[in-house]
Amino acid sequence: MAKFLLPPLLALTILCSASGNPQPLALLQHAAEICNLRSADVGPFRLRARVRVQGADPVDAGYLLIWATPDRWREEISVGNDLAIRVGAKATISIRGDTEQTQAIRSQLRSLDFEAVLYVKPSQSLGDVKNINHDGVAMQCLSRTAKRVSKTKLCFDVATGALVKEESENSTTEFSKYSDFKGKLFPRLQTGHAPDDPCPGRHRRLDLHRQ
Repeated sequence: MAKFLLPPLLALTILCSASGNPQPLALLQHAAEICNLRSADVGPFRLRARVRVQGADPVDAGYLLIWATPDRWREEISVGNDLAIRVGAKATISIRGDTEQTQAIRSQLRSLDFEAVLYVKPSQSLGDVKNINHDGVAMQCLSRTAKRVSKTKLCFDVATGALVKEESENSTTEFSKYSDFKGKLFPRLQTGHAPDDPCPGRHRRLDLHRQ
């Protein structure tokens, strides 16, 4: 069983140190606040997901998150005969049964951690907010850039402020079917694909179920 030390949690207000422009920062901060289930103000819950990667080499995986507090949680990823378990405690994470397949699924599940997705490093900068309309949905979009790192485009629903799309040179993830859960907005469906994937036509789908 492997254990890793975690850095202290960073306050969400760090987002405001990346730029002097308050509007882009306010969009990210608001989206993280209303969508982040992994926060101290959310009570215990269970979250299940089915992760399907469709294409030339399909994968069907199961995911379970049992959440008590930021210092007490358990995560399970099952792919075929592989079962990886991570247990979070104060400042540490214990890992058991991890494989290349479960690690690959975990990388797909990163999109569930909105605070991490929307975090802005001190070396990054945010572009101006642009209003666009996509398939009848009014969105506000901006770019997050840094030296030697591909630009990321983030789009938010004007009506709710929730993140609806994250797009970079390497991948695109869309968030939809939001509903209320524990006082947060919860996307029950996530879809995505990677333009440079060696298997053309492959895309992923996360169906999420709250308990």
